[in-house]
Amino acid sequence: MRNYLLSELEKQCKSLPLVVISGYTGSGKTELINWAQRSIDLEGIAKHRGSSFGRTDSEQPSQINFENRISIDLLKLSQQPGNVAIEDESRLIGCCALPPHCKPR
Repeated sequence: MRNYLLSELEKQCKSLPLVVISGYTGSGKTELINWAQRSIDLEGIAKHRGSSFGRTDSEQPSQINFENRISIDLLKLSQQPGNVAIEDESRLIGCCALPPHCKPR
């Protein structure tokens, strides 16, 4: 299952039409992501509010669970056409590393 999810993660990150939301800290990017019908909330999955706001009350997931969740969410979104909104994130979201092939382009 792990190999399948990693393979699909790479495939979906390369094939899905991603709309990258970027902007200054505190400008409402996460709210926009959560408002969008087709989106992936990387900070929500990582249970971290980004570089300036940091940790939440919840423990961050393991790297494996972080990657698996992104893969599963992308697989669900790939079942229907349309753009997927994703926040422009650095390589690390707290202690969770964004897989290199899923760095928004």
